[in-house]
Amino acid sequence: MRSNRKLATLWLSVCLCASLLSGNVAAAQELTLADATKRTLAQNPFLNVYKLQDDAIQARRKTAALRPALALGIEVENFAGADEAQGIDEAEITVSLSSVIELGSKRSARTAVMDSRSGMLRIELQAKALDVLGAMTSQYISALALKAQLSLAQQALVLANRTTATVQERVDAGVAPDAELLRAKALESQTKISAEKIAAQLDIAIVGLSTYWGSREQTVYDVQGDLFNFGEERKFKSLWELVAASPVVRTFASQERLRDAQIHLAESKNQLDIRWSLGFRRLEGLNDNALVGSLEFPLNAARRNRGEIAAVHAERAVVGVRREQALNQLYAQLYDAYATRAQSIRAVNALANDAIPDLNKALGETQLAFEAGRYSYLELIAAQRALIDAKQTHIATATNALQAAVIIEQLTGISLQPGSDVRQVLQETLK
Repeated sequence: MRSNRKLATLWLSVCLCASLLSGNVAAAQELTLADATKRTLAQNPFLNVYKLQDDAIQARRKTAALRPALALGIEVENFAGADEAQGIDEAEITVSLSSVIELGSKRSARTAVMDSRSGMLRIELQAKALDVLGAMTSQYISALALKAQLSLAQQALVLANRTTATVQERVDAGVAPDAELLRAKALESQTKISAEKIAAQLDIAIVGLSTYWGSREQTVYDVQGDLFNFGEERKFKSLWELVAASPVVRTFASQERLRDAQIHLAESKNQLDIRWSLGFRRLEGLNDNALVGSLEFPLNAARRNRGEIAAVHAERAVVGVRREQALNQLYAQLYDAYATRAQSIRAVNALANDAIPDLNKALGETQLAFEAGRYSYLELIAAQRALIDAKQTHIATATNALQAAVIIEQLTGISLQPGSDVRQVLQETLK
């Protein structure tokens, strides 16, 4: 009877602890990685800055596309002088219009520069979107890992409660010292504190995740996903080929196109602009009218523009060098992430197929032997700790594999994570 009451007390304690640790989750709003991705692309404040910058570029393009302005001139000569030039009787009044004839397709060159800036900004937006999505996905995976750690902590708490109840029975039966019960209760208290700490960390991670779409509301999310589903497997060679077409690398190509447009604009300035003026002149002294006109040709314009052309050529060469440097770094980063992901997946499979089943079996046999009085308390705790440590390593290794996949997604622009098609979402959201 006493044993049944203890078991009932144990079960009530476990239920209360589980309810305490998972109460927030029960009332939480379910959140998938695909939902978080769409919210981030639509509402992330940093990405909206690029859209405003493009608006500024389009406004400047309108200015660049304008033709040279007309100028109205009024000129008065031979008035307010002495003798015959007193007053305005001998005045010559000229009213004229003047402007500039642009040669060398300068207007189209200016608009081409603005178009190149807009195109570069769009690719930079895609690259930055991949960076933001990568950071958000990494945060999502961390939250998912903490959720798994919390579940494991609850399992550890169940084991600690069960151990405390068993030790209590042994102490009551006079076959175990009181010190064992004190150690069991202390371990149970520490396990509960650890579980509460993980629950708090999960809450912090969820709040950090929601900031990627600008949310400041106290909405509790329950992240959904399989921490042990690693998605599609790809060869390193095929992944590296995708890097060349990713926004990260295309940013350099867009910079080169911008430099080319700037070179064309600088070269167009070598073509002389002709300033013209045409007007009407009133000759008061002769009581007559006349048309006047003028043309103005700048000298040595090509020589004065050589420095700008040379500077833009040098800037374009710098882009090419930086592109090669970036490709070398990207290659190393991609291989690091690829190898880390592959090794982590192998370790996860080994833990799931070999180590954890063996430790589960060992714990079951140790538990039975402890309850029968053949094993000591320390041997039981060691078996429990070995299983919990293996499961923690299982979760941490799976997290490493998914985090490595995030880096691959950032570098290639493709999705390895199940439930999130990065390219499709980018095309739909950033078009």
